[in-house]
Amino acid sequence: MDFLTLMLSVSEPSGMWESIIKWIQGGVGNYAITIILLTLLIKVVLLPLDFYQKYITKVNQKKQAILQPEIDKINARYGHNKDLLNQKTMELYKRENYNVVGTCVGMLLNLVLTMVVFFTLFAGINKMQYYTIDQEYQTLKDTYVSAVVENYTGNETDILATDENGNKSFIWTAELPEEVKTKANDAVLTKYDDIKTDFLWIKNAWIPDNWKAVIPDYDGYLKNTDQKAPGDEAQAAQAKLEYNTVMGPLMARYEGRWNGALILPLLAVGFSILSTMLPTWLEKMKAQRHGVQATINMPTNKTMLVIMPIILGIFTLFYNSVFAIYIVTGSIFGLITSPIISMLSDIIESKVVAKQSANVNTVSYSRKRPVDITNMQQKNNKNNNNKKK
Repeated sequence: MDFLTLMLSVSEPSGMWESIIKWIQGGVGNYAITIILLTLLIKVVLLPLDFYQKYITKVNQKKQAILQPEIDKINARYGHNKDLLNQKTMELYKRENYNVVGTCVGMLLNLVLTMVVFFTLFAGINKMQYYTIDQEYQTLKDTYVSAVVENYTGNETDILATDENGNKSFIWTAELPEEVKTKANDAVLTKYDDIKTDFLWIKNAWIPDNWKAVIPDYDGYLKNTDQKAPGDEAQAAQAKLEYNTVMGPLMARYEGRWNGALILPLLAVGFSILSTMLPTWLEKMKAQRHGVQATINMPTNKTMLVIMPIILGIFTLFYNSVFAIYIVTGSIFGLITSPIISMLSDIIESKVVAKQSANVNTVSYSRKRPVDITNMQQKNNKNNNNKKK
C-alpha cells in the first residue's frame, strides 16, 4: 500500500453497534438485511418496557376518565383554596391507587432509551458507511491495478515504480493500451457486482434513497467517507486521478440514474403518522363495540403529529438507506405489535378488575360520603350514552 492510500484510508470502526453489525453481516452477507435483523432484535429487547409503559398509560387514562366527575366536584368545592384542592385531589388519587408519577416515569424511561439507541446506532451506522465505502473503493482500486499488471505485455517499469526500499507502486499516469484499459475496467465492473450493497430498488444502500448518484464523484466520495483531500495540491490531484480512473466505468454505467425512488422516506413519514393515530383508532373501535365513550382522545401533540414525521423524513431522505431501513423496520414492528399490546392490556386489565370485584373499592373526596367506583363507572357510561342519544 503506497503512502497516499495509507493516508486516505478509513480505519475499521470497533464500537458496540459496529461490532454487532459486522458480526451479523458476516452471517447474512448483506448490510440491508443485517440492519433489519438488528432492528427486530432491538425492538424485541425493548418490547417489555414498551408494553409496560403503554399498559400503565392506558389504565391511568381509563381511571382518570372514571374519576373525572369526582375531580370536578372537588374543583367546584375547593377551587378557591389551591392547597386544600391539591390535598383533596391527592387523597382521591391515593385511595384509588392512581399514580400519575408512575406513568411519567415509564414514558420518560422509554423515551430516553429509544433516543439513546436511535442516536448511538445512527453514529455507528455512519462509521460503518465511512469504512465500507472506502473499503469498496480500495478493493476496486486493487482490482484495477491487478488487471493492468496481469494484462500489460510491455516493460513492467512502464507501469510500476520502485522506491529505494524495493516497494512497488502503480504509475497512474502511465499510457496504457486500449485493450488493457478495457480489461481493467471490465474487471472493476465485475468486482463491484460482487461486493456492492444493494437492496430491492436501492442500488447502493450506503447512499440515500433519493435522487443522488449511485456512484459519487471524488468530492462525494470524500464526504461519504468523512475524509478530506490531501493538503498538498499534487497529492490531491493524484488522489482524484486515481479515483476517477478506477470509478470512472461505474460512474458511466449509472450516469443519470437515481440511487433510489424516495420510497423509504415516504414510508417513514406515513408509518410515523399511522403509528401515532393507531392507538386512538383501536380504542375508539373498541369503545364503539361496547357502546361506551372512548377514554383516549385524538392526539393533539404537535410534536407527535407534525414534527416527528418531518424529522424522520429528513433522516431517511438525506442519510444513508441503511439507517432509513432501520427507521422503517422499527415503524412496521410498532404497527404490528401495537394491536397485540392493546389486546394483552385489555386481558390483563379485565383479570385485575375481576379480581378486585370481590372487594368493592369505594372512593370519595370526603370521608363522610364514600363512592362506589364500580357504580360510578356505570353511571358515567349511562350518562355518556344518554348524551349520544
